Amino acid sequence: MKLTKEQIIELKELRKQGKKRKDLAKMFNVCLTTIDWHTNEDFKGRFKEYQKKWYTNLPDEKKELYFDKRKEYQRIYHKNRYSLDPEFKKRQLECAKRYQKKNK
Repeated sequence: MKLTKEQIIELKELRKQGKKRKDLAKMFNVCLTTIDWHTNEDFKGRFKEYQKKWYTNLPDEKKELYFDKRKEYQRIYHKNRYSLDPEFKKRQLECAKRYQKKNK
């Protein structure tokens, strides 16, 4: 489940008020990592750094496999999101029209 901007703002406010991560995770129906991601900048930095090191140290064939899996995941995600979310579909079409105008 993806949190909306309003939910993220509310989440940050509740965390500042001292609510426990576990309670917030249950309240918003997300995992603890999601709570940390949105409320702890240090966590976000460490996570990004870990991902960078992890990917850099992969052998080339593993990088290619990982890239292909991610590409397929994104294709499925966007296909489903495009067909299920009319607002997303509208933004995608507007973006495509701007791109076509720019490249004529």
